[in-house]
Amino acid sequence: MMKPKQRWCSGGAGDGMVATEDDRRSYGRQPWMGCEESLEKKKQREGGADVFFRRTSRGRQKIEMKYVESKEARYVTFSKRKASLFRKADEFSTVTGADVGVLLFSPSGKPCSYTSTSVEKITEKFREWKQQNADEGKSSVFQAFDDLCKDIQDENEKAKSRELRYKVMYPGAEIPADKERLEKFMEMKLRLENINEATKNHIRAERLKFDLNVVPEYEVGESSGTHH
Repeated sequence: MMKPKQRWCSGGAGDGMVATEDDRRSYGRQPWMGCEESLEKKKQREGGADVFFRRTSRGRQKIEMKYVESKEARYVTFSKRKASLFRKADEFSTVTGADVGVLLFSPSGKPCSYTSTSVEKITEKFREWKQQNADEGKSSVFQAFDDLCKDIQDENEKAKSRELRYKVMYPGAEIPADKERLEKFMEMKLRLENINEATKNHIRAERLKFDLNVVPEYEVGESSGTHH
């Protein structure tokens, strides 16, 4: 004996809605026996609107990021997030081959760390990079200042030579102003101001840099240690 042909509806159980093949592909399919009401009747019953489903829940909501007030909940959150953070750091190091170091402190102030190699190697590598950039910054400022001094000296020598030639050619005459020389000195003044500003920025950057010469001592149970 043949089983009755099963009809498919695009809605939930009991909505009595007959769906077309396109509806089934768009909204998913659910077997339901005895679907009698047509889509046209369904639309009329819904007031003529092309609405076949009504959301019964608010869906996935964005969690607000805010400070956890409860001390106990805060410690639990820290432990869970720390494990997730270190796991992501380990995955990043594995897939990219990069040296990764993560250092953080628990709510109680105890240090925790993850490094792809070792804390000492990571901090030493960072110190070397910091020193190299600091040296490059200093050398660029000094070089710009040296170049400016040389240009000023050259312009002064040219000015003296021009005045001497003019006195020989026009004895007793007033030496006219050199507009081109004035423009060059204005340009040099601007360069000096830029060097001064770069020096100030470099000093500010040096003050804000981390002093990684002392690595904190890790307490048992709090430090994550090195992962491989």
